[in-house]
Amino acid sequence: MNRKLIALFSVFVVIGGTVLVLFMADRAAWSGLHWEIEEGDEFTFEISVTQRDFYQSLYPVTNFTPLDGLRIIVRVVTLPNLSQSYTPESFLTDVIRFQKTTCTFENGSQLPSEYESSLVRLTSYALFPVGAWTAIDNLYPDSGQDHLFEYNYASITDDVLIIGTHRLNIDKTDDWSADVSIVDGIAITSRAYSAHGVDYAYEVILDLVP
Repeated sequence: MNRKLIALFSVFVVIGGTVLVLFMADRAAWSGLHWEIEEGDEFTFEISVTQRDFYQSLYPVTNFTPLDGLRIIVRVVTLPNLSQSYTPESFLTDVIRFQKTTCTFENGSQLPSEYESSLVRLTSYALFPVGAWTAIDNLYPDSGQDHLFEYNYASITDDVLIIGTHRLNIDKTDDWSADVSIVDGIAITSRAYSAHGVDYAYEVILDLVP
């Protein structure tokens, strides 16, 4: 066999072997991923709100301040099926942003429509599968401060995964973050922040009630 062909064949073998090793390592990192929570589980969160409306006539903004200090009951209604591997984008779309919950006030009454979708979204973002925290952590950098406009970040400190997203669009900022227990995958604290220049700014925080 021509020496060039042998060398080329050897290169393909090495590349193929490397790809296979990386593929198997990635599958192994995700192999323990599972839900510790179950559909039908219920949790209680207390709401804290900080909101500033400077020029309400310019931008219609939901007034979250009536929720400050109230508690909601969060019920898990649907959990997504889990895959054998994820990319940063697919984990965000298929797991974190998957709608998992319904919410009511602590006394069982329905949430007003202007709040319901925001709280369902924020509480859905607060529920994570367990068993592959290192793999989840490795999807995102510890900090996204080198990226001005949009970034995701994640890091593990003690028994908590700190994860979040930041988006800056001209003069509008949207942030979400959660401090997630690696024991059960439930966020101890989940936050949503939005600001539009000097027109408004608000932060909604959900704290898990033990």
